[in-house]
Amino acid sequence: MYVTNSGDGTVSIIDTSNTLVGTIVVDRSPRGIAYNPDNQNMYVSNAGNDTVSIIRSSDNMIISIINVGNRPIGIAYNPDNQNMYVSNAGNDTLSVIDSTTNTVIDTVTVEDEPIAIAYNPDNGYMYETSVGDNTISVIRSDNIVIYTIMGVDEPYGIAYNPDNGYMYVANNNANTVTVIGEESLTPPASPEPKTIGELLRSIIQNPLYVTNSIDSANQIRDILTDNYSDNDKLVCDLIKGDNQLTSNIREILKC
Repeated sequence: MYVTNSGDGTVSIIDTSNTLVGTIVVDRSPRGIAYNPDNQNMYVSNAGNDTVSIIRSSDNMIISIINVGNRPIGIAYNPDNQNMYVSNAGNDTLSVIDSTTNTVIDTVTVEDEPIAIAYNPDNGYMYETSVGDNTISVIRSDNIVIYTIMGVDEPYGIAYNPDNGYMYVANNNANTVTVIGEESLTPPASPEPKTIGELLRSIIQNPLYVTNSIDSANQIRDILTDNYSDNDKLVCDLIKGDNQLTSNIREILKC
């Protein structure tokens, strides 16, 4: 077991008999630590000088020091893309480290003062807590923030429970733990694109869209045909009836 000691810039090593067997000097104010099962290295975030120290588990030697963002706190591994994610509380970002090369390959902007971060193996997302604005950012494996969860209170810690699939968030200000279930863990699916017929029906039901101005004509044409002129005939064929609205649309589309 490896324990970061922020006060003296070290990591303590505890063996399976619960005995302290070694101490490793890292950088200033080490805070977070995470294990990478793919290369068997430990990654330590050093908040005091904006670095991550990499410790080789076989001999407990520091093999690399990586520069990351300002005041790195939390750190967690994503086995789906073999990247290590570091939360930088000082500049509201996540540093993404490719563990195959031990280099920073991306920087993700999140919310105010990110602290903790955890991986959810059920959906492959990273969950990062921001204490500055009481949110949780959900990051996809391609390093895109896809969802923001509200309703926490100075969230300083987060962890995944494999038994029930829930994320547990420690709220420092409220002295509570928020349990996030599946309905919050899974970002809402993108709506299915509307068919031309559905778009046409929406426009016919809303006469505000139907005018004879050039700007409105172009706007309606783009909506109905998705910018493909080859669809003009299809749209025209869908328009039935002799009322004024359909007549206007047919005129706009030059049916």
